[in-house]
Amino acid sequence: MELAKVTTRGQITIPKEIRKKLNLKEGDKVVFIEENGKIVIENSAMFALRQIQNEFK
Repeated sequence: MELAKVTTRGQITIPKEIRKKLNLKEGDKVVFIEENGKIVIENSAMFALRQIQNEFK
């Protein structure tokens, strides 16, 4: 489990180990997805690629 603090401007720093797991680099974007009452954070490029792959199925 990792912990992040929300600033007064609503910003957080994504912990290093989470960035590694999501393959996030500086300038990358993330997407927040609600699934079964939980919020999931994902690399937006990987999310878009998966969406395109699903369209081709």
